[in-house]
Amino acid sequence: IYLFIVFQGLLKDSFERKDLESFNLYKKTVVELFDHLGVGIKPEDVKKEINERRAQMFLHLASWLMHQIELSDDNNVYRAFYETIDLENSKNIKIFDEIFWQTYNSETGGFWGWSSWGLEADGKVHEIDLHGRLERYYIVKLLFFLSKMTSQEISNFKLQPHRHFKYLLDNDGAFTIFINSLEGNLGKWNSFIDEGMKDRVDILKEKLKLVRNEYVEKELQNKRKAKISSGKKDKFKREVLLSLKETPSIRGVLGYYDLISHKAEFRIEEKRFGLNTAFDKEAFLDKTGVSYGTWGKGYGKTLAMGETSFVLNKIEEKCGSVENIDKMESIISNSDNWIILSTDYDYLMRLNEMDNVSSKWHDRDFQELSKEHEGYYHLNGKEIPIFYLPRKDNKKQVFVLNMKKFGELCFYNPLNKNEDKELVEDWLYISIQAYSQDKDLLDSSLEKPTDWLSNKGSKDEQRNHLLELVLINILEKIEYIPSSDFEGFLLNV
Repeated sequence: IYLFIVFQGLLKDSFERKDLESFNLYKKTVVELFDHLGVGIKPEDVKKEINERRAQMFLHLASWLMHQIELSDDNNVYRAFYETIDLENSKNIKIFDEIFWQTYNSETGGFWGWSSWGLEADGKVHEIDLHGRLERYYIVKLLFFLSKMTSQEISNFKLQPHRHFKYLLDNDGAFTIFINSLEGNLGKWNSFIDEGMKDRVDILKEKLKLVRNEYVEKELQNKRKAKISSGKKDKFKREVLLSLKETPSIRGVLGYYDLISHKAEFRIEEKRFGLNTAFDKEAFLDKTGVSYGTWGKGYGKTLAMGETSFVLNKIEEKCGSVENIDKMESIISNSDNWIILSTDYDYLMRLNEMDNVSSKWHDRDFQELSKEHEGYYHLNGKEIPIFYLPRKDNKKQVFVLNMKKFGELCFYNPLNKNEDKELVEDWLYISIQAYSQDKDLLDSSLEKPTDWLSNKGSKDEQRNHLLELVLINILEKIEYIPSSDFEGFLLNV
């Protein structure tokens, strides 16, 4: 197989030297290479792989040569090279289609080393348009094959569905953009697309549309039937919990001052706080063509910022106000107990410029009290910690709070009556339900559809949509219990 890589290099080198005679000789050798192998080879797929690798090489080489012609002002110089290779891809449309998708695979490109074609050690930026040139060549060849078919052959012809059709044929997909560009003046593509091929553009668009729709519908049917993975659910939960701890939030500040309590008692009447959303079921399937990465972290971050807003809204109701930070000294009696808590990053930056403020960004020996800790405001020989908290609602405020008279944030058992205690993770109720696996959930959702579900159309359309989703609940029961002698105020900024 690796002999093909050697000959690929020889073909490329002879092209760059414009040595057509050597180019044709190397191409003839590659075509005949290993043809003496017979059916007695063990294992039998050896010859199949040899033929496939050779075909991959020719297909990519033709796409690369076509791209060189695109970039050249003199098409005639390269035309003969292109045509001798293009012939090898012009024999059978089904074989061409199969080899194309093998060639389009990134692993195949890695095997052949195509990503380095066009690179030069000249210090300049070079674009390696590997997939782009393959995509354009694929469309050109399909038009070629269609131009050779009778009306009956065209009617019977059908492309094989492939997952890449889904995005390549989107409105802004590479196939769509290129095909649409062929409907007007062909310009530089005149040398590749004759009138017979151009007459097949609309037919090709229809064929591609049908195969894309077929693939999408099959994918949706499989998704509706598929069961979600317990491993993906566990991974999602871990990401939520990790992000909840990592995200700067009111939890971190209150945790440092030991102002968080946990109570195992059930409080059925307590309204639950948190996230309740329907999401694409694909994220929880083992076999999927889409990577969702560590997307559970986004839920943890959102919950952490939501908790911050929840608590600060409660505190705001109890706070007085002061004109500016310079007036703070007359209000604070004992600066040992006070903190400055800002949700306004711009104001925080202004604080850092003040002479009596030390910032963790400027002090190499700074010791953080928590991840939210940004610096100190120096007042009467005392250090008042400054904390920064992002809010989900982006409300910009600066609080000055006496933490000795703050109160506490209490977390209760998050379960409601008859709920499974196995769904509790670190004082959170985390439930991930597939509508396709819970008939009661599906039926109740269809009985009283939300606005977003009603907008999906008929009951059957609503049902199909729900079968493609999971319901995610990340809920908790929290209560801010202020101290009876609460002390704090808001700065006007």
